[in-house]
Amino acid sequence: MAIYKWPRASIKEVEQIIRNFLWSGDPSVRKLVTVSWDKVCKPEEEGNLGILSLKYINMALMMKMGWGFLTSEESWADFFSAKFTKKNGETINYFKPSSIWNGLKGAIMTVENNSRWLIGNGHNIDFWRDCWGADYSLIEAVSVDPKIWRYLYVKLGSIIDHSGWCAPPMVADFLAEHGIDLRNLEVNRNLIDKRVWRHHTQGTFTVRCALDAIRSKNPKVWWNKFMHCQALYPMSKSFLWRVGQNVLATEDNLRRRGLSFPSRCSLCHIHSESIHHLLRDCGIVAPLWLGQKTRNDN
Repeated sequence: MAIYKWPRASIKEVEQIIRNFLWSGDPSVRKLVTVSWDKVCKPEEEGNLGILSLKYINMALMMKMGWGFLTSEESWADFFSAKFTKKNGETINYFKPSSIWNGLKGAIMTVENNSRWLIGNGHNIDFWRDCWGADYSLIEAVSVDPKIWRYLYVKLGSIIDHSGWCAPPMVADFLAEHGIDLRNLEVNRNLIDKRVWRHHTQGTFTVRCALDAIRSKNPKVWWNKFMHCQALYPMSKSFLWRVGQNVLATEDNLRRRGLSFPSRCSLCHIHSESIHHLLRDCGIVAPLWLGQKTRNDN
């Protein structure tokens, strides 16, 4: 998983086995799914089970290799760089036979979009294509004919000398118009440029940080703290989680799934059945909550 990009069909098949085991206890037995797989794979603080998606695991591990491709000085990185990088430093945009490169090039792009540069002598930083003064590159901010970019290759070091920044006034004004103020950027010509991970306080790349950067996020839920209460049995925690997801087999949920029948609360026989009614609003249930509140107040 750390080298090759998994086929979608393989990921789907493996995750189907995990889903079957989760809902039925048997990897080979399918059962009615009440919570989507994307939700199940969200972290616990967002109200879900924290099961890691294989797609995101594969992507994050590929990003680790992509990070090594961009930053490592080991022989494997030098080999891939020599084979798949142009003389100007860009990765190739044409086909070369490789079982690894097809997945790796996408991971490299994601790493580049989620990293930035600590400026040293500027020799390794592309003035136009790298994120060195803002969270975006100049090539993203400037609107020109795309054909022009093939002729624009210059290193940031061209506007750095022994005393610091030496950009001509016209260049400094151009950068200021696009949100880059050289006066606020530290530079040390005696140091080598260093790529850092944007989502880590120390700029360090980790697979965990990569996973968090590429996944979609939901708001945190207040009731998650009860899922970690040791006084609750696992069955009670499972019930609480399904309540939080609003997936109990109440009559209103069954109707949303296409089952048509008249709905009536099995406790009060007056109102329609829903999670909120059964657990909070029902005339049979509400006094229980009020009694508990009175005991707690006393």
